[in-house]
Amino acid sequence: FFYSLPFFVFVFSFFLSAFILDVYSLLKFFALLFIIIGIGTGGYTIHFREVYLRKFPHLNFLLYSYYSIPLKNEIIILSLFLKEIVFFTFWIFLPMVFGFFKFDFYVLFISFSFFILGNSLTFLLTNFLNKKSIFFPILIASIAFLSIFFDFLFSHPSLNILFSILFITISFKYLDLEYKSKTKIHENCFRKIYRLFRHPIVSKDFLDLKRSYGIARICFSIVLPLFLLYFLFRITIAIGIQIDFKNFFSMMIGFLTISVYDILNEFDRWVFYSVLPLKKSNVIKSKIVSSLIISIPIILVFSYIKFTNFLISLVSMLYLLSIITFIVGMETMLLFDLRRMILFSLMFVLFFITILFFPLTHYLAIFFFISLALLYFAPNRFD
Repeated sequence: FFYSLPFFVFVFSFFLSAFILDVYSLLKFFALLFIIIGIGTGGYTIHFREVYLRKFPHLNFLLYSYYSIPLKNEIIILSLFLKEIVFFTFWIFLPMVFGFFKFDFYVLFISFSFFILGNSLTFLLTNFLNKKSIFFPILIASIAFLSIFFDFLFSHPSLNILFSILFITISFKYLDLEYKSKTKIHENCFRKIYRLFRHPIVSKDFLDLKRSYGIARICFSIVLPLFLLYFLFRITIAIGIQIDFKNFFSMMIGFLTISVYDILNEFDRWVFYSVLPLKKSNVIKSKIVSSLIISIPIILVFSYIKFTNFLISLVSMLYLLSIITFIVGMETMLLFDLRRMILFSLMFVLFFITILFFPLTHYLAIFFFISLALLYFAPNRFD
C-alpha cells in the first residue's frame, strides 16, 4: 500500500476534479489543508519523539543515537525533517496537485510553502513546551498570525518560505532536548472506579485515562479537528459541493469519537495481557465498552445544543468502531496494510455516501444493526 499510495491519490484527485466549480476556492482549500498537515508533523523535540516511538518503535536507535555515538542532534532533526518533506512531496502533494490542477507547478509551490510553514511553526512551539510562560503567548500569537495574515500569505507564498527559515533558525537556537518530568504520586483509586463499572479491565482503562490526562487528549482530539473541519466545510461549499451542514457534522462527531478507542489502545497492548487467563476478545470487548461509555455522552452534548443529529452521530460512531474492530482488533496501525486499507475504505465510503446523501431512517437502522452484530461477534475472530 505504501508504494501504491501516490497512484491512488492521483486517480482519486483526477476524478474528483471533474466536480469542482471554483478553482480559486479549491486552491485555498489546498493551502489550508497542507498547513494543517504541516502543523501535525512538525514535532521533532523530545516530547514528540515519544509519539514517534509509539507508532514506529524501530526509530528508537535513530532518535536516541546521540547518547552513544558522535551524532549531533541537529543531524537527527534534519533527517526527520527531510523524511517528512520527501514523503509528503512525492506521496501526497505531487499526485494530488497534478490530479486536480494538471501539472501546475505554481500550485505545487503554494502547497509546499504552506506545509513548510506549518511544520516549522510546530517545531518552534514544541521547543518551548517546558517553558509554559513562553509557550502559551507564542501559541496565541501563532493562531492570530495565521488567522489575520492567511490571505496575504496565500497571495505571497514566497513569504511562507522566509517565515519558515526564521522559525527553524529560532528553533535551532533554542533547541530543547531535555525531557523534564516531575515525580507524581497517584492515589490508589482502582477500587473506587471498580465499584462504579464492576469490570476490572474497563476500570483499568479509566484509571489509565485519569493518570495520563487522557481525557484532555480526547477532548483535544475532537474539538480541534472540528474547528478545522468547520473551515474546510465552508471552503467546500464555496468550491461548489453542496453538503447538508447538520448531517455532515453529525457524521464527523461520530467519526472523531473513534479516537477514544485509539487512545485507549495506546495505553495497552495485548502482550501485557497474554500471561493472564484472558482471551484477546475479552480485552477488545472491554475497550469497546470503555469507548462507548466515553463517546456516547460526547455525542449527547453536541446533539443537546442542536449542533448535530444524535441518531446519525451514534450510528456513525458505532459503524466505524465496528469495522475497525472487525478488521484490525486492537492494532489500529494495521490499517496501513493494503488489504485491510482497501476493505476499510470500501466499507467507510459505502456508509459515508449513503448517510450523507440518503439520510433515511431505514438506512440508519440497517447500519445500526450491522454495527451491533459486528461489535458482538468481531472480537471473537482474534482468539
